[in-house]
Amino acid sequence: MQAVSANFISKVDAPHKQTDFAVMLGWSKQINPTTRFFNLDSSALDGGDFLKGSGDVVTFFDKYVYTDESRYVKNFKISKKVSSYSWGVVTAQATITLNNTTGRFLPEKDPVIGKFIKAGRPIKILTGYDGEMITNFVGFVGTPTVNIVEQTVELTAFDAITYLDTKYSNLPAFVGKFAHEIVRDLLIEQGFSVNQFEIDRSQQVAIGYLSPKDKSVTDLLKELAEAEAALVFVDEQGIIRFWNRTHLAKTQQTAHMFSYSNLTNLQIKSTPVINSAQVVAKPFKVQAFQKLWELEQGSEQTKIRAGKTIDIFAEFQDSVGDFYVVSVDRPVHASSNSGTSMYSGTKNSDGGGGAINVQLVSVYNFGSTYKMTFRNNSSVDGYVNRIQLWGVPAKVTQVITENAVSEPSIEQYGVNPDTSTGFGAEVLKIENNLVQDVGGARAIANNIVTLYSKPNRQFKLDNFFVPYLQIGDTVDLQIDELADSFSCFITSYELAGGVNANFRQSLEVEERPKISAFELDKSTLDGGDVLAN
Repeated sequence: MQAVSANFISKVDAPHKQTDFAVMLGWSKQINPTTRFFNLDSSALDGGDFLKGSGDVVTFFDKYVYTDESRYVKNFKISKKVSSYSWGVVTAQATITLNNTTGRFLPEKDPVIGKFIKAGRPIKILTGYDGEMITNFVGFVGTPTVNIVEQTVELTAFDAITYLDTKYSNLPAFVGKFAHEIVRDLLIEQGFSVNQFEIDRSQQVAIGYLSPKDKSVTDLLKELAEAEAALVFVDEQGIIRFWNRTHLAKTQQTAHMFSYSNLTNLQIKSTPVINSAQVVAKPFKVQAFQKLWELEQGSEQTKIRAGKTIDIFAEFQDSVGDFYVVSVDRPVHASSNSGTSMYSGTKNSDGGGGAINVQLVSVYNFGSTYKMTFRNNSSVDGYVNRIQLWGVPAKVTQVITENAVSEPSIEQYGVNPDTSTGFGAEVLKIENNLVQDVGGARAIANNIVTLYSKPNRQFKLDNFFVPYLQIGDTVDLQIDELADSFSCFITSYELAGGVNANFRQSLEVEERPKISAFELDKSTLDGGDVLAN
């Protein structure tokens, strides 16, 4: 739960209070010069720096000057939902409807904000009681939708995960780094300080090789989260969190108690049954210096006209498939192989006709391909007839396939029964090359089956407004008909309100499985990811 005062908590259960909200927009992205954590000498004006807030948490927007647009807000809704398996990358979204009868939000109309009615504007939404408010959403708005007939403007906003969808890393390949170290490096590269994220330690061995090229930061986070069975999300204050697979299994203090007295609706369902899981991985490991690729004879593709240049691409493959190259010795002109990178040029493609003056102009390592640009400094046409590339590769050294099944569950329910029909479905298969060894693959497969081989209760609550609750919080739920109390964690929430609108909240919570998490220092090495109590 968010850090709030005792007075705030007491207001939640008070029979009489005033519910407040604020929708703040940084239309111009103007910097607030009084923000003490903003470094004017090193921070770019529009560079997306996220700074420490006024409290003990980090927020996106302390550097911006806001305009309070609350009086124009007809309604707003904030939503966030974890996947069915409690891992992956989670995004939060907010929708806001603004009253535009004055034309204030028409592009270019208002003299102050008119030219800023466009995408990418920072936004935060706060709620609370009797003037004491907390932040429930921070993010950036998309392109506003203006409805002339209804005189409204619709805003859709997304948190920092969506912001990272468009960001690509220029970092070199990660070699021998743990997942939590890679996540940290990716976020720091994108301008986040160490106070703006909280990352749990990885639960598997260091990753042998990972190239970030041509992948968005969000895609990289998704791969890492799946390989770790981890959860990645941005909380209400703008903190990016990476929770490892044991995080939700740990005992937490109860954030709130629900019963019929503070609910308006309650629905009961169950989690999907998963009793058969398979994890497949082809992890890349750095190898010793060796020959990577060879051109043994020229061809039409390596023909080079007098005075011209050509590009030759080496594609790195072995019997398993493509592999990556950490480093390549730059080829030098030589007539024979000497155990290092070399090339040669001759008048004929088969190496005959005498040598020609071929020069290697430039090279570029794309990871799984290597580009070489050659120039023919001779007065005659010829061929690049021989190339050998030597260097340090990262290759697949083993193909891992680990299965986990629960025979009692399969006997009772069938294999992974479909939630709609109840009939058996396919084995849940995870293919991720960032899973590094048999133990890690087994842990993930066992974790899934142990958690979901029996249906866990899920509850959908329409509850009285409790704005400080967050994803992952523990709540207790008392159900009289079942004569039982359930300890659950929040997997989804929706929060809505506005001017003259009813403030309402819906939660989805899942019963905590009565298991204990695998701990590297306490649990047996081959005992699976989760252990029975």
